[in-house]
Amino acid sequence: MAASKNRQLIGIFALLLLGGVVVTGDRITATRQQINNVLLTRSLVASSDAVKRETASDASAASKNLTVGLLDKLKYYWSKIPEAGLVLSSRGQEMISAGLNAQRMKKNTRMQVVLLKDIKLYHPVTDDGPTKKTNMRKEILLEHYNDITIDQENGIPFSPSIYNKLLPSIDPIQMVVYDTNDDGSVKNYLAIQGQGRLKAMKMAFSPDFKLLVEVSDLDKADKDRLRSVRNKYIEDGELDDNE
Repeated sequence: MAASKNRQLIGIFALLLLGGVVVTGDRITATRQQINNVLLTRSLVASSDAVKRETASDASAASKNLTVGLLDKLKYYWSKIPEAGLVLSSRGQEMISAGLNAQRMKKNTRMQVVLLKDIKLYHPVTDDGPTKKTNMRKEILLEHYNDITIDQENGIPFSPSIYNKLLPSIDPIQMVVYDTNDDGSVKNYLAIQGQGRLKAMKMAFSPDFKLLVEVSDLDKADKDRLRSVRNKYIEDGELDDNE
């Protein structure tokens, strides 16, 4: 029991640490910049009582927004605790390293309509906790199935403005071009963010379901790092190549 609690505590710490790098790095940088701007403003208007009061009000608002943001992040990381085993394993570290590299090296990012059948998952969503979460997400999607599929029939893809409300998360769903055909056209895409949400969609909708997502390009060497990690999960039977 004690060992289990210790592993959970280690998992919480690792997820918080990794979250600051993997999923919230831009937001943390922005928050630090916001705080620095407030402090700079305070020093510049020190001679004016009226402006001091205004600055104090701005700082209070910034502090309130920061508090709300941190609470949201803590709730998110708490929900990720069941995935600690996946993150803390040696392969998990390799998976994170290659994923971080892809985040840094991606280019030509754009919003694009992609079919579910053309999306491959980067790593498995098989731990007990994430699986339960994925099933809950699937049920949420099925509750709105009729409205969503009517949009599909009318040529309207499932967009972030809708799926972010139904399946909220800190990060957007992101993918990179993975395999290409001989003529250079895209054969499939690899998801580097949003594995659980995408798996829930694959469980709820047809293979031809249209999804509007963020797509980027990646150089072959960086793509091969992702492929190496994914292939190991496939070889060990932890991930189906069709996923």
